[in-house]
Amino acid sequence: MSKVKVSHLLVFMSYLSLLMLGLVDNIRAPFYPDILESLHLSATKGSLFFATASFAALGGNFLGSFLLSRVTAHGLMNFSVFGVGVGFLLIGQATDFSWVIYACIFFGIHFGLLNVSQNVVVQKNASLKYRRRIFNGLHTMYGLAALLAPLLASGFLDLGWNWNRSFSLIGVVCAFCGLAFLITAWKWKEAETITVTHQEDFSFDSLRAFFIAVSLGFYIMTELSLSTRLPVWVTQTLGASGQEANSYLAVFFLGMFLSRLLFTFVSFEKFSNRKILWVCALSGLLFYSLGLLVHPFYASLTGLFIGPFFPVILDEMSSSFHDQAAKVIGWSITLGSVLVVLMHFSVGVLTDRVGIQNALWVGPVGFILSLAALFLSSKKSFVR
Repeated sequence: MSKVKVSHLLVFMSYLSLLMLGLVDNIRAPFYPDILESLHLSATKGSLFFATASFAALGGNFLGSFLLSRVTAHGLMNFSVFGVGVGFLLIGQATDFSWVIYACIFFGIHFGLLNVSQNVVVQKNASLKYRRRIFNGLHTMYGLAALLAPLLASGFLDLGWNWNRSFSLIGVVCAFCGLAFLITAWKWKEAETITVTHQEDFSFDSLRAFFIAVSLGFYIMTELSLSTRLPVWVTQTLGASGQEANSYLAVFFLGMFLSRLLFTFVSFEKFSNRKILWVCALSGLLFYSLGLLVHPFYASLTGLFIGPFFPVILDEMSSSFHDQAAKVIGWSITLGSVLVVLMHFSVGVLTDRVGIQNALWVGPVGFILSLAALFLSSKKSFVR
């Protein structure tokens, strides 16, 4: 099989892997109220359901960065898809909260491995000309999965399925796909990083890389603060049913999916990566704040404006740091995992003390810090 065909198939596999990762990541939120009720958990203790997996994912990120210099990125990605599926199956089979926590640790480690490896697979195999669009296409899969997750959850609820049965089925499907990927690509060789041909004058600016990584890290924290808490927020503040609350989440993910899909098929060559990042973050700050001040529906519209942020900043990293981009991506995902752990715990504690409406102001604060880091990364003293 030619190298070009292998590269195309690996990009396709990375798309499918992110589709599955997005599904398991985002179907947890619609079932979160059911988990709290069935296991008799407070908001503080229940936050460990998310925080434990995120903390374990942090370990997976570190381990992934270590393993990527020793194994193929696509091999690690395919193994991680299998592990994520098994971990989600274990969560679904849990009968008490301690079992849930142990299963979340296993799930989170493989989640972290997959989060790093799938982006590196695209960075290594995507052509320079279409890389920004391919990154947007990759994360459109996350948007699609996130859109399908609340709809799928509503379908499970209509069937009378609880979170145990629903998680178990999804885990089996993901594990089967991961095993199929492993068998198919077992002997495929690692691709060399596709980058510019003349890099004699390139010097790695670690301080600039740090601030870009910080910007992405705070974005990840902010996005997840909304996507994981929106159904609970709507249920508690508006008295909406679980299905009504999931419709707000569906609007959020529909917007994210559509904006990323637009950037996949339209190049927007006249706009630099940084201009796009500024517009996304400022718009996200505005609509998240309107959601907290006026009505949660405004917050659900945030997805339409922030969707391109993640894939565009990955392309910015690839363009700025060339063969060092994988390192910076690893830093970003790791930092994002740390911030997500802190966010889940702090939002849980604040919800018990001041209510979820006030607790979610961590989101707009996250956008402000992301913008500040993005500004610092563009200072002339950091740019070669």
